Amino acid sequence: MRVYFPTYKYCYVCGRLNEKGLKAKPYFENGYVNIDFDVKREYIGADINLHGGVIATLLDEVGYWATFINTWKNCVTGEISVRYKKTAIVGEKIKVSARTVKSNGLLTYVEGKVTNQNEEVIAKMKGKYITLQGEFKEYFKDDENLQNYDIELFKKRIEESNSDKIVDFQKEV
Repeated sequence: MRVYFPTYKYCYVCGRLNEKGLKAKPYFENGYVNIDFDVKREYIGADINLHGGVIATLLDEVGYWATFINTWKNCVTGEISVRYKKTAIVGEKIKVSARTVKSNGLLTYVEGKVTNQNEEVIAKMKGKYITLQGEFKEYFKDDENLQNYDIELFKKRIEESNSDKIVDFQKEV
């Protein structure tokens, strides 16, 4: 079962009202936070290759949401390390995925990866996310959709959607 996240309307990565944003739609499925992303010319760094900063940004987004469903709190990125394996090119569809590997409540450790439609690894990520105090909605006071969002129902959907499918982030390319 796929469960889409309640995104902030002005977020650069997933904001529906950010005209210059990536318009990604993060979702939870099979134990992982994912984004399916079409590589378009406006996101290139050179020639037809997706800019590495866009790859890192997408990985950071799934890292945030992986931390959120582990802590049910907002977080900020403490550290992110990306290892690039190959390029993603215009016209490709890529999948960005992440999961929590360890958490102590304050720090959450996340691993992620980007793959192309042939399931070749484009990049891998390791990140540390710092949990923030306060409730989720407190950080998005100007977004009426998030203010009215039922977080308890969302938690229930996430819990119901878990499955046995495992993706191996440790496999080296």
